[in-house]
Amino acid sequence: MGPARRENLYHFDQPQHTGSQQNHKRPCNRKNTRYPGAEAAFSGGYSEPDGAVGRKMEKCGMIKLLIHWVLTALVLLILAQFVPGFQVHGWQPALVAALVIGLLNWTLGLLLKIVTFFITILTLGLFLLVINALMILLAFSCQLRRNTPRGAGPFPYGSRCPSDIQKRGSEAGLLPLHTLQTTMVPCQKEDTMHTHRIFRILALSAGFVLLATGIASSRNQNQYDDPGQLGRFAVGHTSYLFNDAGNGNRPVAVSIFYPVDAQDVRRTTPRAQYLTDSYTSLVPPTPGWLFAAQSTTSSDWEALGYDRAYERPSPSREGPFPLVMVSPGLSFGNWYYIFIGTRLASHGYVVAVLEHWADGEWPWSPSDDLIPIVFNRPRDVSFAITQLLSKSKTPGEFLFRTIDPQRIAASGHSFGGYATYTLAGGDDMVCDALLPAEWGAESYPYPASTCVPTPPDLRIKAMISMDGASYLLRFRELARISVPSLIMGETVDDSETNGGPALRDWNARPHAAIDRDDSYRVDVNGTNHYSFTDYCDGMQIWFNKGWISADSLNYVQTTWPCTNVASPGDPPVTISSLDEHLVVTKYMIALLDSYFGGPYKNQQLDRWILTPEYAVYHRPTVQFFVGSEHCNAALPDHSYFTYRAYQLSSECDVAQKDPTGWFAPEP
Repeated sequence: MGPARRENLYHFDQPQHTGSQQNHKRPCNRKNTRYPGAEAAFSGGYSEPDGAVGRKMEKCGMIKLLIHWVLTALVLLILAQFVPGFQVHGWQPALVAALVIGLLNWTLGLLLKIVTFFITILTLGLFLLVINALMILLAFSCQLRRNTPRGAGPFPYGSRCPSDIQKRGSEAGLLPLHTLQTTMVPCQKEDTMHTHRIFRILALSAGFVLLATGIASSRNQNQYDDPGQLGRFAVGHTSYLFNDAGNGNRPVAVSIFYPVDAQDVRRTTPRAQYLTDSYTSLVPPTPGWLFAAQSTTSSDWEALGYDRAYERPSPSREGPFPLVMVSPGLSFGNWYYIFIGTRLASHGYVVAVLEHWADGEWPWSPSDDLIPIVFNRPRDVSFAITQLLSKSKTPGEFLFRTIDPQRIAASGHSFGGYATYTLAGGDDMVCDALLPAEWGAESYPYPASTCVPTPPDLRIKAMISMDGASYLLRFRELARISVPSLIMGETVDDSETNGGPALRDWNARPHAAIDRDDSYRVDVNGTNHYSFTDYCDGMQIWFNKGWISADSLNYVQTTWPCTNVASPGDPPVTISSLDEHLVVTKYMIALLDSYFGGPYKNQQLDRWILTPEYAVYHRPTVQFFVGSEHCNAALPDHSYFTYRAYQLSSECDVAQKDPTGWFAPEP
């Protein structure tokens, strides 16, 4: 979990490219093989010809439109059977009436809804019934005019007296039967009675039509709203290499995933290209490692069930979208988090995954000491945000009007988690953390240039930590975080086993410090630090491409980190990468949807996912905590805090807010 685990994991051979690709045909709505239950246009195992994607989506849209048309006609026929005075004789007039109602709703109805928007809000949406009743009234009026001579009433209840005109209207299927009966009631009185009745009937009809429409709309919407499924967007990918002149010309590499309209994906649109080393243009690989200058493709990852992505198709025209920044773990590349980028982008988020310079990812890569790395991490993220927002507001840029500057979230894993906490709450003094020196990663005192504060980035409106390194921040610094937060990681037992007794509260400590109703803690059973990446799947892909040997693959897959068994007694990783990635992305999307909102978001489902009850009934691998960590335990003094160790237990643990030896004494 800490730098003690930072030894080189790459026991690789000379590169030999032997990779192959495999395509799997499947229908439009077949389940996603990686995430069971996923239903959307693009999934990991979905490999139909690229050019057919747009046509299939258009075909599906036409089928849904026809179904909606038939359902509306069916509702009118049902109403005719149960509502007195409302008659529709046969499917033909019902279909015609449904078509006219639809056209009116999309024209005059839309205009009326815009004009009466505030009235609709004040009436809690009930005024929509009035508008829909008027649309039905106009629809039937227009339909009757086709069969009514000049001078007759425009609507069955507007005709003066029973006559041959009414008979013709009845033959068209649109007149109430009782208007054909002979009556001695004066015509004017009959008109009045019928007028009152029609408004009652139409109001009821509007309710049924709205109900049918709402059900159909809800079913269609929920197909895309479930955070556990692939979203409704196709996914695009591109990369940037920025240069931060304000921080010693420091390079900042960013891998971007973004939403794409399905119809913009063509047969010639290439699969996404994921750089193995984002800085090979600055520092080329050493001999024997030349594969690091190559790329993997989306097709390589799709073979393992990852979501499909394309290289540089046009961003969706439905933007701007929220921006999610992802800072990787120490010495991790941006390809470790492909599963986050693709899944979130399909749900309407722009995801920017950084690869930090001088992080020691490769044997030839520059490698700073830990405290300079800590100093630069949040600054890299803030600089990348500024660059991406500039591109989004500059006409002619590829990302023009793609990013919403008011909806930005910070996310990170391990040391990237430190950057996330700091961006949300700030760090009063970067060089006051003593653990790097205690671990022997560097000598103390640290460089004077790092003995400065890092202010929070006020553009951050939500934060997500994945097994994040909070031990570099004091308890009071974490307590300043005032945005919605999601803190995911290992359980207290796994944290203690993998990191030692001092790190048992790895997740609980920042959650206890934040202490807000919009702060959520997710402990995932059977994980280790690498479970929150796609590293182990990446090793399989490298083997498939001939970049590493079978012995090297076997080493990482049967020992630490992929199974966690580095020595006898180590608890094995018991959750598959597929399930763990689903847990991570599902909770991320639920939090972002809940607080960033937007079209096609089912916030009722999102809020339900963010509850302990949901974890109990639907996610047995998850222990979920929300709000305060306060529980019944005696505290030695105010320098301690309490936290809940297990969701389904009353156990209450106690720990120091700032453990002895973690931080330098304050002046």
